[in-house]
Amino acid sequence: MGSARDTLDFFCPKCGSVLLPSMVFCPNCRHPISGKILVKIYKGLLEAERAAERAGLGKESSQGEVISFSEVDSLATIRCGNPIFDEGDFVKITRSGGATLLGTVIDGGELITVKLSKSGELKPDEEVKLQEAEFLAAVDLQVNLLDKAEAGKLTDYQRQAYESIFEETAKFGEREAEPSNYLDVKGNWTLDESQRKVLRRILGLDNGDLLLVVGPPGTGKTRVIAKAALELAERGEKVLIVSHTNRAVDNAIELLPLDLTLRVGRPEKVHEHVRPYLLSYKARLALGDKLRRIEEELKKLREEKAKILKYLRWRKEISAGNPYLPPLSRDKFRRYLDYLSRRIAQLAEERARMIYAESIKLLNEARIVGSTLIKSNLPPLESFSFDIALIDEASQASLSLALLGMIKAKKWVLIGDHKQLPPIFRTLRAEEETYEYLSAFNRLVLLHGEDKALWLRIHYRCNPAIISFLSRHVYGGRVEPHPSCSRIKLGIRARGILDPDKPATFVHVDCSERAR
Repeated sequence: MGSARDTLDFFCPKCGSVLLPSMVFCPNCRHPISGKILVKIYKGLLEAERAAERAGLGKESSQGEVISFSEVDSLATIRCGNPIFDEGDFVKITRSGGATLLGTVIDGGELITVKLSKSGELKPDEEVKLQEAEFLAAVDLQVNLLDKAEAGKLTDYQRQAYESIFEETAKFGEREAEPSNYLDVKGNWTLDESQRKVLRRILGLDNGDLLLVVGPPGTGKTRVIAKAALELAERGEKVLIVSHTNRAVDNAIELLPLDLTLRVGRPEKVHEHVRPYLLSYKARLALGDKLRRIEEELKKLREEKAKILKYLRWRKEISAGNPYLPPLSRDKFRRYLDYLSRRIAQLAEERARMIYAESIKLLNEARIVGSTLIKSNLPPLESFSFDIALIDEASQASLSLALLGMIKAKKWVLIGDHKQLPPIFRTLRAEEETYEYLSAFNRLVLLHGEDKALWLRIHYRCNPAIISFLSRHVYGGRVEPHPSCSRIKLGIRARGILDPDKPATFVHVDCSERAR
């Protein structure tokens, strides 16, 4: 028999209405659902997303051929028709029964070497379909986190973060602390009053405190994030800046001092200006000649491997229909390819160990670290904790995705805009309102009210006619244009509806909306 608490979970705590089993809000009063019911519904949604990912929906793929496979070393060399994989990528293999995680790429390019997650997956000469699998790994992280929470295996602060999101027990910080000054991190701009208020509140947070900051477009949220991070770092705190997108993290990181700041991520996924901040860049710089020698040997081995494969393809082509050529000993070449793959893997792992050890050293020394929410829970960051997490674009982060960032710290700032797009779920077919309740930021606003959040109020980006319209009809009059906005106009001559003196023009389109 269920407990009284379990029975109460079937009724809305606000209006007493019966809750429907698959809805994340009360059908009568729209109050968000919390507790075990929410977790059960949400985990079902994650499982559906995982199933869709395993089915390979919407993913670029590469047809490959297994060149060599060592079950002892759990290594495979695969020739990819579409070379889309780089070192560090998660890779899944798709067969008739769906997709499963194959392993991690330790050497990329046309000929990839994969460290397999489990043995017995491949056969030599097998034709395979491969796809990038970071999303699959990301869903696993979120499901595992919820399982850990249900099993009571979270630390005190992790439990508090979890209950802030999935229960209704958030503790909002009210204390303020003065910064060293009110200039931005470059010393070129004085923060406006709403930015100052947010900064003081961030600096005043105690462990276990949560702060919500509404940052409408053009109100300087990135400037405030960078300023708060620097002030906290200079007070001896370790700061994590996270978001679901690389772009949002990069925007804040590039404003900060290089000697205090690290960016964790893949070089090809970060902005060019941010690459000197990269953990991998700084680690390679510190390792110098020792690392270069390993990479030179790796280059020679890869070239040797490529030559053999090129020769094998050539022999296969000219052997077709030519009975006079002696048979080729594929076993002999395969053994040599196995040796090359093992040696490449050994060197790649030695290089990885060197870089990892140096990375740990750099992460221990860094005061500010930037990462995506997913990467913050993967090596080398998985074992690190922080004093505070600043989570940008939190309205676009789902409940468990934002929680991945929160469990890394003891106090939390969620910066978002509940008037913009919520997170997207590929498998969810529900009314538009449902998505609002699956956003970490939006859910907290719906639970506790807009007045619990601090607002950035001064807009710096658009002509007053544009932002005033949005302020009036979207933001309830809470956003005002800075006086400098009046000078923002298109630098063109008036032509038709493109008139610099009419910044906002509405055009009637005589048709009806149709979903694709």
